[in-house]
Amino acid sequence: MAVARQHDTRADPVFDPGTIELLPSRGEYVEIARAEISAPLGPTFALGPMSKQLSAAYARDIEVMAVGCYLLDNVGVTSQGFVVRERRLLISRQLHVDQSSFVRARSFGRLLHDEDAKRRLNATAVLLTGPGHRGYGHWLVDFLPKLFVVKAAGIDPLAVSYVVPGDVPEFALRWLHLVGISEDLIERYDPYAEIVEVANLIVPTPMRTGGRAHPLLRDAAAYLGDLLNRRQGPDRPDRGPDRIFLSRPNVPGLDRMLVNRAGIERIAEAAGYTIVHPERLPITDQVAIFRGASHVAGEYGSAMHGTIFARADVSVCALRPDTLHPGFLQSGLCQVMGQTIGYVFGVGWVEGAQTRLSIADEDWQLALQMLEVRDAGARPGSRRWQHARNLAPTPIARVRMLYRRGRLRLRQTVTRLLAAGVFRSPSDAARDRS
Repeated sequence: MAVARQHDTRADPVFDPGTIELLPSRGEYVEIARAEISAPLGPTFALGPMSKQLSAAYARDIEVMAVGCYLLDNVGVTSQGFVVRERRLLISRQLHVDQSSFVRARSFGRLLHDEDAKRRLNATAVLLTGPGHRGYGHWLVDFLPKLFVVKAAGIDPLAVSYVVPGDVPEFALRWLHLVGISEDLIERYDPYAEIVEVANLIVPTPMRTGGRAHPLLRDAAAYLGDLLNRRQGPDRPDRGPDRIFLSRPNVPGLDRMLVNRAGIERIAEAAGYTIVHPERLPITDQVAIFRGASHVAGEYGSAMHGTIFARADVSVCALRPDTLHPGFLQSGLCQVMGQTIGYVFGVGWVEGAQTRLSIADEDWQLALQMLEVRDAGARPGSRRWQHARNLAPTPIARVRMLYRRGRLRLRQTVTRLLAAGVFRSPSDAARDRS
């Protein structure tokens, strides 16, 4: 995510119970779909070091909140898409806005919740954004699907205005234009210098809670695809490669890095996967590639969330660290889209502000074998079945895998102990002796 300007929070007033107000106080809420509780989608395989803590976090994610619209009169919009009324910032769990959202936002600029710099918009407008408005994944999963919620509430999403923070990335504006929202419908505001007071504000809720997605997201993804087709024409389903590996080596501000990416990509290519760098492609090409793929593998993250445009029978495989972050939203998306997902976990460790990740070659090869075996065409004796057998790690390779995994674990432990000051490194001790 791009870095925004930093702000000295000491100049802001301390939040107290009088500065926040719970939605839908003095407003109307229209429910589109009720809340859902269900067991999370079980992965087809989970290889590598998955801890009990990680497994428990996966299993506990069972709820997705209701989907609906808040209809509010004469309220202001500021910062990352926060709603202000009578000097109070409004919170709503359904909108992913709580007091911690304000604390995080204050690191980028002053939160205006008074009468300063107020600008009036005498119109009906929609607020799509919220926390995370500079991230591609949030736009794909949280913000753009809200257009379907607006439509389900009986409002034409292509005939109303949209209040948008002025610092949204260019890709967000391209998405809005592609689905048919013209430039004259976009009302930009400076998120840390003004409040836009809207006569009638429509605030649709997201379709996901934590790592779970609402079943309605499947209809929302289809609606977004239809909007793209109206503007661009339908893409042929066979336009892209059948098997794709999503690689993101050059994404600015990415907080995770696959350190042995080159080796992982070589193995993927040998198994028939095409390496794709989605951030280098136009949005319409990205969507077309997902529509045509039968197998999607790659680094866990926002690029992989493009599977909401893929077919229901697609097989997904995500490579991620053995840490709680970044969660398991991809499982929630696959569940509502009728897709399958498997995971390959690697040892993760923190260096600076970045989580580094290393995937064992043997785990990755076994994952590719599992994907082939699951394929309906992988019958015993077939060429695809034989190819899957060839991918299986040998006993010697398994020993090497355990050895490498142990070394990575040791490195991770030593790094944490050094950071905590439990003991000094040899170089520090040598300096002290000199």
